[in-house]
Amino acid sequence: MKKKNVMIIFTVAIVGLVYLGIMVWVYGGRQTTSGLIVVSKLGGYECQAKQCSFVDLEELNTDNKNFKVYQRNSLVDTYELNYGKNWNFFKDGEWQALYGDFLAIEESLNAEVLDFSYDEMNYTDREALLSILEEENITDITNLDETEVVILDLDDNGTEDRIGVFSNQTEENEAEKYFSVAYLVLNGRTIKIYADYATEKYSIPFYNVFSILKIDGEKEARIIINQGYYDNNGENSVSMWQLNGRKIEEVA
Repeated sequence: MKKKNVMIIFTVAIVGLVYLGIMVWVYGGRQTTSGLIVVSKLGGYECQAKQCSFVDLEELNTDNKNFKVYQRNSLVDTYELNYGKNWNFFKDGEWQALYGDFLAIEESLNAEVLDFSYDEMNYTDREALLSILEEENITDITNLDETEVVILDLDDNGTEDRIGVFSNQTEENEAEKYFSVAYLVLNGRTIKIYADYATEKYSIPFYNVFSILKIDGEKEARIIINQGYYDNNGENSVSMWQLNGRKIEEVA
């Protein structure tokens, strides 16, 4: 074989290997896992390649799927789930007793549920809340519900972050204007998540941090927040938020 032909074949082979390497680098690192997240009786999420969409409770198909079930951020066990009027949990075909709110994540999602703790409202929380309430000229925060502040290092940079959820819709409190607020203090910067206002008590929801998780080793954490109403004055719902640099965005 002529030397020129050998060089052509060699060059083509090198180009092919480089192209293959680029394709592996671009596409091989992309996660393509799929699975369900069940948020107790509030519904759930169907996730594909880290993109999640909300699914109503009645439309969740959990048949023949294994779920890691968490309560208060702690893993309870792995179960199969079936919904009738209530959720039923099965282990090796046997019904298991499990009561209270829960988060169930299909094993295929390779998810990590982040642990967090609670703290009482401090000066940082007070200033963060007041900075949001300024938009409605509300300065009185002496009568708040007893919701505690969630604390954890949300972006894993060694600095403690705080998630506050507060409302002045208490049985003892009468006000000209009621509010229900959820916010994140990330590295000392206040980011509003929700801020609802009303002149009628209990007409706006109460917020609660249901869970915080990551899917397939993603860097940015997701926060699941549920919205509930006093005495069924509204429809309970759930939303999913995710960090995006210095912002937090609703992703489902």
